[in-house]
Amino acid sequence: MLRAFLKPQRWGCWMQRAQRLLSQRRLPTREQQLAALKSEQYDVLVVGGGAIGCGCALEAATRGLKTALVEAADFASGASSKSSKLIEGSSSYMNAALQHGDVQQIYMLEQLLKERATMLHIAPHLNRVQPMLMPIYNALSLPLYWLGLKLYDVLAGNANVRGSHFLSRQATLKQFPLLKSEGLRGGLVYYDGQLDDARMCLALALTAAQRGAAVANYVRLLHIADDKLHCRLALMKNVLTGEEFAMQSKCIINATGAETDSIRKLDDARAHKIALPRIGTHVSLPGLFGSSHCGLLLPSRRLGEDPLLMLPFEQHLLVGGLDVERVGCSGVTAPTPSVAAVERLLQQTRDTLEPHVQLQPRHVLSAWTGIRPYIVCPYSSSEQQPVPHFLVEVSDKRMISLAGGRWASYRVMALEAIETAIDYCQLQPLETRSCTRQLLLDGAEDYCELLPLQLVQQHQLPLDVAQHLADSYGSNALELCAHASASDKQRLHPQFPYIEAEVTYACQREYACNLVDVIARRLRVAFVDALAALQLLPDVLRLMSEQHGWTQCEQKQQLRAAQQFLVDEMGLGSIVSMRAKLIAQALEAQQPLQMSVRIKRSKACMSHNLAAVTSSASQPADTILSQTDSVLSHKCDSDTKS
Repeated sequence: MLRAFLKPQRWGCWMQRAQRLLSQRRLPTREQQLAALKSEQYDVLVVGGGAIGCGCALEAATRGLKTALVEAADFASGASSKSSKLIEGSSSYMNAALQHGDVQQIYMLEQLLKERATMLHIAPHLNRVQPMLMPIYNALSLPLYWLGLKLYDVLAGNANVRGSHFLSRQATLKQFPLLKSEGLRGGLVYYDGQLDDARMCLALALTAAQRGAAVANYVRLLHIADDKLHCRLALMKNVLTGEEFAMQSKCIINATGAETDSIRKLDDARAHKIALPRIGTHVSLPGLFGSSHCGLLLPSRRLGEDPLLMLPFEQHLLVGGLDVERVGCSGVTAPTPSVAAVERLLQQTRDTLEPHVQLQPRHVLSAWTGIRPYIVCPYSSSEQQPVPHFLVEVSDKRMISLAGGRWASYRVMALEAIETAIDYCQLQPLETRSCTRQLLLDGAEDYCELLPLQLVQQHQLPLDVAQHLADSYGSNALELCAHASASDKQRLHPQFPYIEAEVTYACQREYACNLVDVIARRLRVAFVDALAALQLLPDVLRLMSEQHGWTQCEQKQQLRAAQQFLVDEMGLGSIVSMRAKLIAQALEAQQPLQMSVRIKRSKACMSHNLAAVTSSASQPADTILSQTDSVLSHKCDSDTKS
């Protein structure tokens, strides 16, 4: 029956539509985008390539405004790729609404639930329905939470994905087998949405580019000056080459997240600070500690603390919930995850699971912290009065700054920013109404849930690889596989569904400029397993070098920068080094059936050197960094010679 349904002629019309779409997806190269930035005058210049900035660029481009988007690093390199992976973000709004009866939080929750439905519609391959389990241990709290979740359903209205319901004690343990059973009364299930945050941000940027916006990563804003005819003159720097150039725009939108205040001071040196950095810590654990399909929300036990979140992601378990103000910090650079914060998260997780579950620090596969600005009103009489949701500020020189918000509010903030720009900067849009609520993002056109089966049949891919490609690229997976040779379909790592063709595709179409762009934001391996990401570096380096033409010196710089990223931002050497011996042993036991010839040749060399690097779990991060640099450089050189 299944074989008959999947006959090639069944896909004929669908393939014809896909081929037409492929011709529409041709994007300018980064060099062409930079040339446009240097030579043209723009209506809107958006600074910041996170969720809010990319949303602003898409909103402006669809209105017919001449739009430019620049990002000092890579798209989604800040907090936009380090979110909880939940769309609605119930860790704050719903928690405050249920526990504190905050009416304003309830109103905001209603708006965010509508936006959640929009995200599920415009990018179904990157956003999916996620059941969330709330265990109940206190019978007195059951009516409160049950009523709160029913209010949650009512607020969602027609945008509600599924209705919440109660589970018995046995059914709760069936959904989450390792959950602490002592005192468990049952559980409440509600439905949120899960997103691949980094790729969602990239889809926004690519869709804006398809709509005519000039988008460029690794372009930093250095200076802002007034120009004639009500234009602003912006001095930019190409971070990759060091070249500086000027560009003109009628309006500048500041959507830089943690760097909001530094950009505001470029516009007005007297600007008061509005963003206070706060950090949230997350860890990645093996999937066996959680549920394969159900997330868990444990409400906060004390005022001001985020609840504990456990969420399945990329076949692993993400655990997060700590949100601590970072005192005496500029808030611009991502902090290194601290051992103390990770241990507190692990202890919270141990308290949630059965006592016999021996969760140890060695089980942590990756750890990271994201900076989420805590917004205060700059014009308040009382010092540091918080802004509950987000802030839109227009300076005396008409620069628009966006601060706060989250993934579920990116489109609302973008809409308000562009409407404000039209009013204050006398812009003339071709379209007076927004269309982004219904506009399908890159990869969502003609996306079909049967796409993984089509990829299996037409390109002879393993089912897990096909499912990953469909979930990450949507209908673009057809284009990716169409240009991939048999060797390009080899796995980059035997335990992950990533293939070599993805690296080439990221360089050619997704503006990936360095190794970190690929291992962290095109593929998500760095966020789920830092040591696996370390093992991928030589192969990713080889593939990217073929695309970018890197010299030997540039390859070593790229390698060092990627290792530094894994140490500084993913916990390698301070958190993850305790697993190093296990990884070295696993490397020896790997089956080479799905590995390329070059991995077979270098397997013995890599195993020997990796074992030497990881012989002591207590080595400092700097020592591990220097040793892994030598290991991977040696492997890279051997692959180049062979």
